[in-house]
Amino acid sequence: MLLYANGCSMTMGAELPDAAACAYPSLLAKRFGLKLFNNAQGGSSNCRILRTSIQWVCEYLGDGGRPEDLFVLIGWSGPDRREIAFSAEELSDGDVFWRSLHIHHALDGAPADFVQLRKLIIRSFWCDRESMTRFLIAVQSLQGFLASRSIRFCFCHAMPVCELHPELVPLVRNVNRDSFFEFMSSSMDFLTYCTQACLPKGALQHPLQEGHELWAGLLADFISDKRLL
Repeated sequence: MLLYANGCSMTMGAELPDAAACAYPSLLAKRFGLKLFNNAQGGSSNCRILRTSIQWVCEYLGDGGRPEDLFVLIGWSGPDRREIAFSAEELSDGDVFWRSLHIHHALDGAPADFVQLRKLIIRSFWCDRESMTRFLIAVQSLQGFLASRSIRFCFCHAMPVCELHPELVPLVRNVNRDSFFEFMSSSMDFLTYCTQACLPKGALQHPLQEGHELWAGLLADFISDKRLL
């Protein structure tokens, strides 16, 4: 059986000496005796997580993979992140075409129009209400996609969520909490959990080995208790 994981640097295992062996998806795979494909990428937005997860699963099924032999683990990233595409790179590979846009830093070497776009978005369009709307739609899109194909999954928050606008309450109610560890908890995303527990972090503030081990243990207990595997 294969464990497919996706997320941002928290799920990738950034700043670990051996991320392939020590990141929490790797520890979970070892705990349950699964093979692992970790598709997490540093700086990922939830848009990227949704896009690449659906694409990968479609390819897996198209190549003859069986739904019952797959388990999907998603560490959702910060809702304020997003991705855009460069029209000039439309015929390029995905690493060039798709670009991450963060509120806290600009893309190195970006063209002037990209820099201006980022400034415009941050000044006029960047808000918690919009960010959480995109996040909740991404969660439900992937949840529905996987459920419709009878693929088991577990979601968790790798980074903190934003303030919830009343408009979004119906979307929140539609999330399958039996497959989402501590959904919408203000203190049980991976980063906040490690911060509040005063666990060691790297120079770039990523949780280190102790944090990954404890987080993997929490997720393993949740997966077992909910009989997701």
